[in-house]
Amino acid sequence: MIRFEGVTRRYGPTTALANVDLALADHELVVLLGPSGSGKSTLLRLVNRLLDPTEGRVFVEGRDVRSYRPEALRRTIGYVIQNVGLFPHWRVADNVATVPRLLGWDKQRIARRVGEVLDLVGLHASTYARRFPHELSGGEAQRVGVARALASDPPILLMDEAFSAVDPVGRQRIQAEFLEIQRRLKKTVVFVTHDVDEAIRMGDRIAVLRAGRLVQFDTTETLLERPADAFVEDFLGRDRTLKRLSRVPASALARTVPQPDTCDVLPETTDLRLVLSHFLKEGTDVVALRNGSDKITGWLHRRDLEAWARSEAPP
Repeated sequence: MIRFEGVTRRYGPTTALANVDLALADHELVVLLGPSGSGKSTLLRLVNRLLDPTEGRVFVEGRDVRSYRPEALRRTIGYVIQNVGLFPHWRVADNVATVPRLLGWDKQRIARRVGEVLDLVGLHASTYARRFPHELSGGEAQRVGVARALASDPPILLMDEAFSAVDPVGRQRIQAEFLEIQRRLKKTVVFVTHDVDEAIRMGDRIAVLRAGRLVQFDTTETLLERPADAFVEDFLGRDRTLKRLSRVPASALARTVPQPDTCDVLPETTDLRLVLSHFLKEGTDVVALRNGSDKITGWLHRRDLEAWARSEAPP
């Protein structure tokens, strides 16, 4: 779907990217991870021609992006940025409808699609469509940004530090909601972040960049098990086993026998790292798990989680 071949980008004497080769498969979520100045956002902006490479080529669906008119290319790619970039004088519905209008959709089709994508991101049109951006919380504004990016149903989404302005609790919630949307829609997503925990939670594969060079590109599990060098190992941190907990839903370890009579209840999609946090915060050892229909599907004991963590610890 997206391919970078020998991509270099220079700004005068400064090299922002150096000979990057990278290929993304259809429908996968690839995270570009690295410290500030590593070239993450520069690489992402080459996809929709906000920048062009100094050397090398970028392909989208087998076609060199420089063969597209930039504005035509951008209308086929969703784009979500850190500060959302909503038009402050437009209502939510108008912001979401930006690209469908540019594509010449009729009013009925636009209205229907606006309602669909607002519902998709958990903002019912009856409540939010006529609000202005200043009437939204940070998390709500970010959801509108995602809805706008999805409005024309593009095959590709570019997300540049998309959730970093949201508070930590809201950020985990919107990450989980976006992953559920991705499971349903199966877009090809390029996701930029400097946050290791976010990268591990979100990515099918992670590309680690340092000073404009691609250091490692692997599945999230492989990256955690076998960092390519000392830089990657240090950047990921020494608590890699703990970080892996965020990749596993509680349902994966659930016992299906009857749960204890009295215990806290969490969604079965809650990742094991959040379950562990719950155990530590509440001073409990058992949680029951419920599905989307609020039906109890099993339960999890702290010993089960600790045993899993020991078995998954790197040698």
